[in-house]
Amino acid sequence: MKSFPNAKLSSRLLLGLMLAVCALSGCTTASSGISESSSAPSAETSVSESAEISEAETSSEVEQGNSELPTIVTMWENVSADPYDPSRPVDLSEVTNLGGPLLHTLTFSTRTIFPENWQEEASTLLETCKNPGLGVRQLHEAGITGEGVNVAIIDQPMYQNHPEFDGKIIEYRDFDTGFESSMHGPGVTSLLVGKTTGTAPGAKVYYAAVPSWQADAQYYADALEWIIETNETLPEEEKIRVVSVSAAPSSQVFANEDSWLPMVQRAEENGMIVLDCTDEHGVIAPCYYSAEDPDDFSLVKVGFKDSGEGTMLPTDDLFAPCSSRTVAEQYLENEPSYAYYGNGGLSWSIPYAAGVLAMGFQLRPEMTGEEMLNCLMDTAYVREDGFKIINPPAFIEALQQME
Repeated sequence: MKSFPNAKLSSRLLLGLMLAVCALSGCTTASSGISESSSAPSAETSVSESAEISEAETSSEVEQGNSELPTIVTMWENVSADPYDPSRPVDLSEVTNLGGPLLHTLTFSTRTIFPENWQEEASTLLETCKNPGLGVRQLHEAGITGEGVNVAIIDQPMYQNHPEFDGKIIEYRDFDTGFESSMHGPGVTSLLVGKTTGTAPGAKVYYAAVPSWQADAQYYADALEWIIETNETLPEEEKIRVVSVSAAPSSQVFANEDSWLPMVQRAEENGMIVLDCTDEHGVIAPCYYSAEDPDDFSLVKVGFKDSGEGTMLPTDDLFAPCSSRTVAEQYLENEPSYAYYGNGGLSWSIPYAAGVLAMGFQLRPEMTGEEMLNCLMDTAYVREDGFKIINPPAFIEALQQME
């Protein structure tokens, strides 16, 4: 077993999981090409070869002497070598003009080496963006953390001992992934139940690891069936209430795509809410807030940060934050770290919303999934243009006021 070695993927596309290699989920920030590779590039591989950098990612550049370096700073820890070699951190110590607004657009980790004059700003940004925002931490301070609620996640493999969620995985089932960890699994788990990054740090998880890079929806259907069957054995007070799936298994890029939605229907009949990225079933859309004031709803923008607010967005969906966020990462079993994403994808929005629902079930465990989801939609912060932003404080207040 080893850490997930996919190469030639941009950080934004891995978050989006679009079309081919990583999660093939449709949870992307914008349409871009993506290359599939079964092995990582060699040490001689250039930056552009080791990550398919999209136009949006290369639109801003920083100077290094008379040359230019694309502003892609990945969690893969080496700009010029194997992007999945966690022992070799990205060294940007000689790069100038890296801070300020540009820094907020990058993806980097706790092991990225910055110029001395930008180290403090980068460290502060990474720490600040652990905050889920939108009033969530105030709810945690009031004791509303999802305590006593069980959730499930279907995603890529991960080590279970990251400090963000160590001890929170009730059961872990691997569906023939062949790997021990990935960039995606720790990220979504930390955004749902993470100690400092999650919306429901008190919840516990049943985790199904699937090989999303196989582009086969049957893995997801089998994983969800395992969750359903597990749920049927649990006493009422320990039932799984929400399933977070940062993928779109019913999309046409998947084999056996017809296997997913019938299993989702079974899960819902079993009392669970399933949040995914599918067009047919998904109700969550991406938005991003201000890193300087993540609790200010008036500063929230819909869509993806790197493409700006657009008109082709679903007004009926509920928008949940995907940028700017710091998430857990772990490629080696005993070396946990964190990664900051200036441009996140819908993959990060799904566990955010799942965690908010878990907080709701802490207060009202007697409610059905449909009732809870309707309450979440009905309490949204509605902008003047009609877009609905997830509103955790209003959601919790509505539940508290119910008789």
